[in-house]
Amino acid sequence: MLFYEGLLLCCNSMLTWLKYAACSVFHHICVFQLQWFNALLSIPAQAYVGLFMLSVLFYFYKSIKPFLQSYFILLAAFGLHLFQKMYYCIFIIFTYFSRIALKIKAMYGIFIPQRNVQDSEIFQQASTSHALNCQPKRLSAFYKYISRRNLKLKIPFYKTDDEYVDQQLEYLKRELSAEKEKHLCVVCHDSEKNVILFPCRHMCMCESCTLALQSSFQGCPLCRRQILSVSQ
Repeated sequence: MLFYEGLLLCCNSMLTWLKYAACSVFHHICVFQLQWFNALLSIPAQAYVGLFMLSVLFYFYKSIKPFLQSYFILLAAFGLHLFQKMYYCIFIIFTYFSRIALKIKAMYGIFIPQRNVQDSEIFQQASTSHALNCQPKRLSAFYKYISRRNLKLKIPFYKTDDEYVDQQLEYLKRELSAEKEKHLCVVCHDSEKNVILFPCRHMCMCESCTLALQSSFQGCPLCRRQILSVSQ
């Protein structure tokens, strides 16, 4: 019985080791494939084109007659040289038009788009100084002149950023004042309310006003019920 248990334990250990070995081999194979794929992608495209053309030229070189092989080599060399020149011309044209596109983007990106009708200006500050430096001299001078004049659209329903901020500040001040009034005593409007009246359970007065009402035998200022006791 012990022999079979030991044999079973050895088999389980061997299976575990084989599993780890297979996982390690699979991991190394995946890493090798990934490195091989990255190496292929790092090779320039023109290298693949050149290799393809060389294979095609070699095929035609073997198929033509021997006395024409020298002329074929000269023709192939001229074709490769012409292909290289065409490639560089296309690259230069693409670079030139890319620079033109960047200049146009910088020229028309000098003004920030308006957010909406109520908080917009005609002329606003440029997003970066680099955008201004990319503009032609006349456009830069015109923009600086407009910035010094600080012109704004004179339409009643248009609001500048300063007017919009002032309006928001006024709204926040009103909200803060209303929130403070909610916690003030309804009698003196000076101290905070901190006393609960019983049995109506209204908390609407400060301690001093509550004592004054109790001494004058008056009821709750909200519901007019008699004040039997208070709690702070």
